[in-house]
Amino acid sequence: VLKPGAPFVSYEWVLTDKYDHGDETHRQIRHQIELGNGLPSLDHSSVMVSALKEAGFIVEEHFDLIERMDDTEAKNMPWYEPLCGNYTSLMGFRATPVGRWTTGKMIKAMEMARLAPKGSSEAASILEEAAVGLVRGGETRTFTPCYFFSARKPE
Repeated sequence: VLKPGAPFVSYEWVLTDKYDHGDETHRQIRHQIELGNGLPSLDHSSVMVSALKEAGFIVEEHFDLIERMDDTEAKNMPWYEPLCGNYTSLMGFRATPVGRWTTGKMIKAMEMARLAPKGSSEAASILEEAAVGLVRGGETRTFTPCYFFSARKPE
């Protein structure tokens, strides 16, 4: 509930202009992100802007923050980098294919020993699928978690 004239600012997870619904790979990336993050449906940024306008907001500004980053910044540390994994640190190792496999086996063993609740390994698997989808969405630039908008409730 906003007072008349009050601002409404947020970031949204959206599909970008590079997303092509006719491309099976793009649809698979979308599905991985939706499933693993418990999202009902990812929409294009234009759908989000239209929904704001339909709800009566005055949309003052909207853009993909990732696209506004300078190329050097985006190439040196893309937003999805922590999900890619590396072998230089324990935290980075966890997100590598070997680290993901090891983590999955450890969770399964803990579940079998009843040290973790039933369904833990399935939940972990879904979350890993999401991480893979987020990286693929970032690499293909078909998805952004940083779509910014600034809107205002009319007076």
